[in-house]
Amino acid sequence: MFRTMTLGLVLGMLLTVAGSALGASPNVQAKMALGRTIPAISFTNVPLRDAIDFLREISGVNVQVHWKALEQAGVTPDTMVNMRLRQVPLRKVLTLLLTEVAGGPTLTYYIDDGVIEVTTREMADGQMFTKVYWVQDLLAEPPEFVVPDFMLGNEGGGGNGGGRTRGAGGNGDAGRYRSEGGANGNGNNLFPAGGNTSNRDKNAKAKELVDMIKEIVQPKVWKDTSGGKASIQWFNGSLVVTASRSVHEEIGGPID
Repeated sequence: MFRTMTLGLVLGMLLTVAGSALGASPNVQAKMALGRTIPAISFTNVPLRDAIDFLREISGVNVQVHWKALEQAGVTPDTMVNMRLRQVPLRKVLTLLLTEVAGGPTLTYYIDDGVIEVTTREMADGQMFTKVYWVQDLLAEPPEFVVPDFMLGNEGGGGNGGGRTRGAGGNGDAGRYRSEGGANGNGNNLFPAGGNTSNRDKNAKAKELVDMIKEIVQPKVWKDTSGGKASIQWFNGSLVVTASRSVHEEIGGPID
């Protein structure tokens, strides 16, 4: 049975996780454990309860399953698991495991105070979180660069060994580059004196960014467009987003 996995492998993984996470915050420890590669997983008609216990043991972190919520989704502790994997991070193993038993993306997990909590997506999204995303850099437009007009001057007759270039002395001198205009003149410059005069109003660009997020990230959850509970506002270079956990994960990654 899968519980007979080599004792050395289990102890090695536990020591690795515990040693590398020493001194880290609980959430950081859990994230590090989720990132560890599992050498091999072999579940053949294994109850979900036992599969979770096995992952809990090799990860060294707390895994809490909200069984009542899972049962409402048709998944019980006795739901059978069949899965074979090699060299896969623990987070991927857990994701595939939950997808396998639910027959789709009905279940999920998240980290709270160092505990990996397994539940339904509906339950996980029942709580709203407010986060501030700094987006000023996304709204700034780079300056317009103008390539200087470099010319190779070659005027006058030749001396010994070659032609003379304008402004250069001596026989056989090689040509030199000449640019027309100067920093304060009318010629082409790498950095125009007036800067980029085509910058659009940042408020208009911020509105475009907000509208794009609402169109791409779960369009039905936004309060002002679809009557949902989520909201997003532009304020002084930042987006203030109040939304469920899954919305924040799509915008900026896990909120933990």
